Amino acid sequence: MLLGAIAGYALTNDVDCNDREYAERSYYQGLQGPVGRRYAWRSEQDSDYGSFTPTREYRRDGYTCRDFSAITYRDGRPMRRSGSACRYEDGNWYFH
Repeated sequence: MLLGAIAGYALTNDVDCNDREYAERSYYQGLQGPVGRRYAWRSEQDSDYGSFTPTREYRRDGYTCRDFSAITYRDGRPMRRSGSACRYEDGNWYFH
């Protein structure tokens, strides 16, 4: 997966450690796929689930960037995040 390690953690710190693989997969798919599409994930371990939606793509300082919104339901409580990520020369997406 090509999420920067620290950036990946910053985005998934609301997600249970056992569920991060599922969440990160949907985030990566969202960064690669069509803008506006919702990328859902669900844990096989418990009842946690969520989604990642890229909302806009643009160029910043020569890099491809995307704004996004994400929601995680952990123990039935929604945790919402929004932000932006840019893809740098190393191919990784870094969240801002």
